[in-house]
Amino acid sequence: MARGLFDELSTAASVVPADPAQLVPLRARTILLSMLSLAAAMGILAVIVAATPPAREPELARLLHMIIGIKALIFMIAAALVFRRLGRPVQLPLLLKYGAGLGLSASALVWLWSLTDLLLGSILFYAGLLVTYLTASRDPWLLQGLLGERFAQQAAGIAAAGTGRHRDA
Repeated sequence: MARGLFDELSTAASVVPADPAQLVPLRARTILLSMLSLAAAMGILAVIVAATPPAREPELARLLHMIIGIKALIFMIAAALVFRRLGRPVQLPLLLKYGAGLGLSASALVWLWSLTDLLLGSILFYAGLLVTYLTASRDPWLLQGLLGERFAQQAAGIAAAGTGRHRDA
């Protein structure tokens, strides 16, 4: 019983991908974290080179930093969902799209924290989230990556029953 519980909670795929073009979860997650680190470093570099923060009232600066903190929470939730999805094998183009979207949001967060050009930073942040959302909406394995194989099959069966079609499995 306990062994089955730990198998259900595991986010890593226990099987080798059938398609050799797919990356195993450990490698995919490592690539994603590397891309996010590189994006954050590029954001820091952009702030150092191009940012000249305007003078702001201390109360306004605190408020803006709190708003940016809320955006950081949204980013962390999106990154956690993608990280969980990468518990299943994934193809490199899909991983690169996830990394590009999250990377754009990560570098925009660093830019926003400098309070330099809030409109540009916000546009880039939400554009990155939009890319991540569009990538996730076209990911055929998203449901299995998030819920696990057993729960995804149950959800597909429930959806098929709701539309009048039954799944033969």
